[in-house]
Amino acid sequence: MNRILAGLSAAVLGLSLLTGCASDAGDGPSAQPADRTSYPRTVEVPGDPPRQVTLPSRPMRIAALSADVAEAAVELVGAERLTAIPASSANPSLSSHAREMAAVPTKLPPGTGPDPEQIISLNPDLILITTRHGGEQDAQAVLA
Repeated sequence: MNRILAGLSAAVLGLSLLTGCASDAGDGPSAQPADRTSYPRTVEVPGDPPRQVTLPSRPMRIAALSADVAEAAVELVGAERLTAIPASSANPSLSSHAREMAAVPTKLPPGTGPDPEQIISLNPDLILITTRHGGEQDAQAVLA
Protein backbone atom coordinates (compact mmCIF):
# COMPACT_ATOMS: atom_id res chain seq x y z
CA MET A 1 0.00 0.00 0.00
CA ASN A 2 2.93 2.35 0.68
CA ARG A 3 4.09 1.82 -2.89
CA ILE A 4 0.68 2.83 -4.23
CA LEU A 5 0.62 5.87 -1.94
CA ALA A 6 4.08 6.87 -3.11
CA GLY A 7 3.08 6.50 -6.73
CA LEU A 8 -0.16 8.40 -6.28
CA SER A 9 1.50 11.18 -4.35
CA ALA A 10 4.22 11.51 -6.93
CA ALA A 11 1.61 11.79 -9.66
CA VAL A 12 0.16 14.84 -7.94
CA LEU A 13 3.41 16.62 -8.69
CA GLY A 14 2.34 16.57 -12.28
CA LEU A 15 4.32 15.35 -15.16
CA SER A 16 7.39 17.35 -14.23
CA LEU A 17 8.55 14.26 -12.35
CA LEU A 18 8.61 12.28 -15.56
CA THR A 19 10.99 14.65 -17.31
CA GLY A 20 13.77 13.15 -15.21
CA CYS A 21 12.59 9.65 -16.16
CA ALA A 22 12.58 10.24 -19.90
CA SER A 23 15.47 9.07 -21.97
CA ASP A 24 17.78 11.77 -23.24
CA ALA A 25 17.37 12.10 -27.00
CA GLY A 26 20.44 14.33 -27.41
CA ASP A 27 23.94 13.20 -28.32
CA GLY A 28 25.59 15.16 -25.51
CA PRO A 29 25.51 14.65 -21.76
CA SER A 30 22.19 14.86 -19.98
CA ALA A 31 21.04 18.33 -19.01
CA GLN A 32 19.59 16.91 -15.77
CA PRO A 33 21.76 16.92 -12.66
CA ALA A 34 22.67 13.42 -11.44
CA ASP A 35 20.42 13.71 -8.36
CA ARG A 36 17.37 14.32 -10.62
CA THR A 37 17.76 11.05 -12.53
CA SER A 38 19.02 8.67 -9.86
CA TYR A 39 16.99 6.53 -7.46
CA PRO A 40 15.86 6.33 -4.77
CA ARG A 41 14.52 9.81 -5.30
CA THR A 42 12.57 12.03 -2.94
CA VAL A 43 10.10 14.51 -4.36
CA GLU A 44 7.89 17.08 -2.72
CA VAL A 45 4.18 16.79 -3.44
CA PRO A 46 2.45 20.17 -3.28
CA GLY A 47 -0.59 20.40 -1.07
CA ASP A 48 -1.72 21.57 2.30
CA PRO A 49 0.49 20.44 3.87
CA PRO A 50 3.08 19.48 1.25
CA ARG A 51 4.42 15.92 1.55
CA GLN A 52 7.74 14.26 0.82
CA VAL A 53 7.53 10.99 -1.12
CA THR A 54 10.41 8.68 -1.97
CA LEU A 55 10.35 6.72 -5.21
CA PRO A 56 12.53 3.65 -4.66
CA SER A 57 13.26 3.09 -8.36
CA ARG A 58 12.54 4.43 -11.84
CA PRO A 59 8.81 3.97 -12.60
CA MET A 60 8.38 1.27 -15.23
CA ARG A 61 4.66 0.40 -14.89
CA ILE A 62 2.80 3.69 -15.20
CA ALA A 63 -0.99 3.99 -15.09
CA ALA A 64 -2.28 7.21 -16.69
CA LEU A 65 -5.88 7.68 -15.60
CA SER A 66 -6.95 10.46 -17.96
CA ALA A 67 -6.42 11.09 -21.65
CA ASP A 68 -4.58 14.38 -21.16
CA VAL A 69 -2.12 12.79 -18.73
CA ALA A 70 -1.65 9.78 -21.04
CA GLU A 71 -0.82 12.07 -23.98
CA ALA A 72 1.86 13.86 -21.97
CA ALA A 73 3.23 10.63 -20.49
CA VAL A 74 3.67 8.93 -23.86
CA GLU A 75 5.60 11.99 -25.06
CA LEU A 76 7.88 11.89 -22.03
CA VAL A 77 8.50 8.19 -21.42
CA GLY A 78 7.05 6.27 -24.38
CA ALA A 79 4.15 3.83 -24.54
CA GLU A 80 6.28 0.86 -23.48
CA ARG A 81 6.32 2.11 -19.87
CA LEU A 82 2.55 2.66 -19.74
CA THR A 83 0.48 -0.16 -18.29
CA ALA A 84 -2.96 1.49 -18.37
CA ILE A 85 -4.57 4.35 -20.26
CA PRO A 86 -8.14 5.48 -20.95
CA ALA A 87 -9.68 3.69 -23.96
CA SER A 88 -10.08 7.04 -25.71
CA SER A 89 -6.29 7.40 -25.84
CA ALA A 90 -6.13 4.63 -28.45
CA ASN A 91 -8.76 6.28 -30.64
CA PRO A 92 -7.16 8.01 -33.66
CA SER A 93 -9.97 10.59 -33.70
CA LEU A 94 -9.18 11.63 -30.12
CA SER A 95 -5.45 11.06 -29.67
CA SER A 96 -2.40 12.22 -31.53
CA HIS A 97 -0.59 9.08 -30.26
CA ALA A 98 -3.28 6.48 -30.94
CA ARG A 99 -0.92 4.07 -32.72
CA GLU A 100 1.53 3.96 -29.79
CA MET A 101 -1.31 3.86 -27.24
CA ALA A 102 -2.89 0.84 -28.96
CA ALA A 103 0.02 -1.26 -27.64
CA VAL A 104 -0.65 -0.36 -23.98
CA PRO A 105 -2.01 -3.54 -22.34
CA THR A 106 -4.93 -2.12 -20.31
CA LYS A 107 -7.54 0.28 -21.64
CA LEU A 108 -9.63 1.84 -18.89
CA PRO A 109 -13.37 2.31 -19.47
CA PRO A 110 -14.63 5.71 -20.70
CA GLY A 111 -15.31 8.44 -18.16
CA THR A 112 -13.39 10.27 -15.49
CA GLY A 113 -14.21 7.93 -12.61
CA PRO A 114 -11.53 5.21 -12.63
CA ASP A 115 -12.07 2.10 -10.51
CA PRO A 116 -9.35 2.19 -7.81
CA GLU A 117 -9.46 -1.60 -7.35
CA GLN A 118 -8.79 -2.14 -11.06
CA ILE A 119 -5.87 0.29 -10.92
CA ILE A 120 -4.36 -1.41 -7.86
CA SER A 121 -4.76 -4.84 -9.50
CA LEU A 122 -2.47 -3.67 -12.32
CA ASN A 123 0.38 -3.26 -9.80
CA PRO A 124 1.60 0.10 -11.16
CA ASP A 125 4.62 1.74 -9.61
CA LEU A 126 3.37 5.21 -10.61
CA ILE A 127 -0.19 6.44 -11.04
CA LEU A 128 -0.73 9.70 -12.93
CA ILE A 129 -3.92 11.64 -12.35
CA THR A 130 -5.28 15.11 -12.78
CA THR A 131 -7.24 16.58 -9.92
CA ARG A 132 -9.44 18.60 -12.27
CA HIS A 133 -11.71 15.62 -12.86
CA GLY A 134 -14.08 14.85 -9.99
CA GLY A 135 -13.84 11.07 -10.43
CA GLU A 136 -10.05 11.21 -10.30
CA GLN A 137 -10.23 13.25 -7.09
CA ASP A 138 -12.38 10.49 -5.61
CA ALA A 139 -9.98 7.81 -6.87
CA GLN A 140 -7.05 9.72 -5.41
CA ALA A 141 -8.64 9.63 -1.97
CA VAL A 142 -9.30 5.88 -2.19
CA LEU A 143 -5.86 5.05 -3.62
CA ALA A 144 -4.13 7.12 -0.94
